Amino acid sequence: KVALIVTNRSWEADIEARRIAERRHRGILLQTAREQLQFDWTFCFDPDERVTGDLRGYVERTHSSVYDGVRVQLFDAYMTRGDDAPYRADCELLHFRRFFGPEQRDILMLWRNRSGVAFANGREPVGVERVATSLYCQHYGKSLSVEHWEETCDYYMRHFPFDTYGRKWRDRKGRAIHTQSDFMRPLYEWGDTLFANAVKM
Repeated sequence: KVALIVTNRSWEADIEARRIAERRHRGILLQTAREQLQFDWTFCFDPDERVTGDLRGYVERTHSSVYDGVRVQLFDAYMTRGDDAPYRADCELLHFRRFFGPEQRDILMLWRNRSGVAFANGREPVGVERVATSLYCQHYGKSLSVEHWEETCDYYMRHFPFDTYGRKWRDRKGRAIHTQSDFMRPLYEWGDTLFANAVKM
């Protein structure tokens, strides 16, 4: 159920200004939610991400546990030959692609709504002390379509430091269809085999 929409209509041209703006916008979003809504837990995720499993049931069980936050285990989906049709708005994003890279990023997406929690630097909030690692997330930022892949490469080349982001995304242009991950590792179908071969990043 959508209770509130906050929209940004401009982009910062400067690289560092964009980073500061992203952090500020996340903070504004959390502050606005606290002012407008009543809630016990915050689940903060990007629109190209889908958490699998019983999220609501997990939160209800966690209410009586020792944890104040949850790091979700995120894996990138990839386009492969025969599984490269572009995403359409009428499609279900969960399980949209067949193969995923084993690279695992543990991201704090879920936390109790407490006053000390705030965004200070980057995607994750600070002030969450007792954190578990659980649940899994499918990330589709690399696999929505070939066109989107090329746009993503251009975006990181133009708007992020070249040495840390631009060079690797320049080298990825024209390589949207994968036989292995961007880190030269085998791809796996979603499930236990993928999780058993996970490589923490």
